Amino acid sequence: MDEKISQIYEKKEVSDVVNKQPKESLIQKKIDILAKPIQSSNLNILREFASSNRNYINHYIFLADTKATFLIGISSSFLIKLYSSYHLFFLKSIRTWDLLDLISFFSLTSLIIAITSAISVVFPRLITNKNKGLVSWVDISNYESSNDYLSDLLKKNEEEIMKEHYSVNYFLSLVCKKKYYWMSLSFIAMIIGMMLGIIVFVNI
Repeated sequence: MDEKISQIYEKKEVSDVVNKQPKESLIQKKIDILAKPIQSSNLNILREFASSNRNYINHYIFLADTKATFLIGISSSFLIKLYSSYHLFFLKSIRTWDLLDLISFFSLTSLIIAITSAISVVFPRLITNKNKGLVSWVDISNYESSNDYLSDLLKKNEEEIMKEHYSVNYFLSLVCKKKYYWMSLSFIAMIIGMMLGIIVFVNI
């Protein structure tokens, strides 16, 4: 009986070793792949993709800025028209405001939100990043001189420079995401403000 039990345990240990071996070898293969440098053919593909990806992101950043400028113009024009036509309610006490006064107030407020949100799209951000880099103009400007920049650039290989290109693409995508957030908010606020403003114009 003891011999059978020992044989069973021996078989189980052998099977465990056999089952574990492929997993360990697979993990080792993954480590080896990650440790190997990128081949030149793959670098060419990554270089082309980084360039096309950069153009794609910059295109949508340009569209966001263009649309935001349009929203600023439309919202500002409607705001001026509404205020010049119906603004005397500001001279009254809030307690004496009627329904049309409230609608006009919320219309003006929505248009102001639309304008400020659109300005947030095109307004340049304050840059506080002090990191040095080889691709982004922000990082390049943190070098004390062009010689320091060239010195670091010549120390990098093509793979390291390619990684920095993709890091910049990621940063630009975050910028683009923020721009479209503020632009969407501006568009919604403008629509609400204009709809309320039309109600005011109809009832003046």
